[in-house]
Amino acid sequence: MTHIPHYEQNAQELVDRYESLSFEHVHADLLDLLPAPGATILDVGAGSGRDAAWFAARGYDVVAVEP
Repeated sequence: MTHIPHYEQNAQELVDRYESLSFEHVHADLLDLLPAPGATILDVGAGSGRDAAWFAARGYDVVAVEP
């Protein structure tokens, strides 16, 4: 069974829902574990780049890939 038709038909809604969640909300339990700005962050499965953009805006060196 494939889910591709569902994602194609609902792409904008799914993007809007994902983008409405802040990095801080999604990763609240991990914020205290992050290295200091300037560290390199690897974002595998970066998708829209929401999380990579959050890191970059705070001074991290970000490598984002979408396999």
